[in-house]
Amino acid sequence: MQRHSDTETLHNCQRKIAAMHFGGITIEYLLKSMIMASLPRGASHERKTDSNSPGHTITNPGHSYTL
Repeated sequence: MQRHSDTETLHNCQRKIAAMHFGGITIEYLLKSMIMASLPRGASHERKTDSNSPGHTITNPGHSYTL
């Protein structure tokens, strides 16, 4: 809800491009929250890192603008 409030503040201050970008982040957090809430009770909330591999094969695509 804090990210939603931040997005609304940007929008109300006529910072439209920043509001659209931050709105995407708001939606991402909402979707992650919904996924986590839908996991069965007792499910592990582990993330894959270089030192921890809980078994899934999803990799972080990164945020590079170059190929």
